[in-house]
Amino acid sequence: MFQPENALPCSSWYEDKNDRELQHLLPILEKLALVPDVRSIIPALKDESGERLLFDRARQLLNIPEPVS
Repeated sequence: MFQPENALPCSSWYEDKNDRELQHLLPILEKLALVPDVRSIIPALKDESGERLLFDRARQLLNIPEPVS
């Protein structure tokens, strides 16, 4: 919250046993771990308000294959 340029927004998971957002974030986090400075990439992964992560855009920009259903 205090470092928005370093943060990926995600929805709350409290008391939601079916939430899988962290599983969707893992491939993005793995790719970002290889980047020297995430501050240059993270803004491009968020919507205009900066409050939502755009998973499709993140997969495209970070060259992450589509998840298998």
